[in-house]
Amino acid sequence: MNFACKASTGRSPGRAFWWPWPRGLAGGLFSRLLVASARGLPDRFSQWRRRAPLRFAAGCAFAVAVIGVVTGGATAGAGYLPTRSLLEAQGELSPLYTLLKFCATRLSAWSGVPAGVFAPSLAIGAGIGHDVATLTGVSAQEAIPLIALGMVGFLAATTQGPITAFIIVMEMVSGHAMVLSLMATALLSSGIARLLTRPMYGSWR
Repeated sequence: MNFACKASTGRSPGRAFWWPWPRGLAGGLFSRLLVASARGLPDRFSQWRRRAPLRFAAGCAFAVAVIGVVTGGATAGAGYLPTRSLLEAQGELSPLYTLLKFCATRLSAWSGVPAGVFAPSLAIGAGIGHDVATLTGVSAQEAIPLIALGMVGFLAATTQGPITAFIIVMEMVSGHAMVLSLMATALLSSGIARLLTRPMYGSWR
């Protein structure tokens, strides 16, 4: 999946390091919730999942469908199309997209249906970057570096694999001019996430 955006031609993303904590905190929380979903907790929903897994999965699917209807289908699937439109400075998202994509992805994982983490994490990260760009008042073209950094930060925080996240996003967005920014964001976000949770993949062993 190579979007070949023009992140490398944008201005120096000095404002990209504003509020670095949302990426790390959000990714750490996401990772923690995914681990809790797999292990189960002593709450009513986890008990319902153990007693009636099919009904619980149907309930999660219904909630995900409702979110999809509310967002006009933007949260459906892995999130390729919204991410691509943002990286090409050709799309706008609802202010609730990031939160609802986060919730839909968590519900999908909680239902027990096998699914990936990488692509949804990139979509959520792109949404965070877009939200930061909106709050700082930058144009769609200037927002591309922020979106790329949101992607690498959230993915690094979720997986706590900063080098992997950095390489994937750099190749995806052709962001070779952003090497230092991408690497620093990945390392910082991963470090912040470790304050909230242990590495996700290690926790599943």
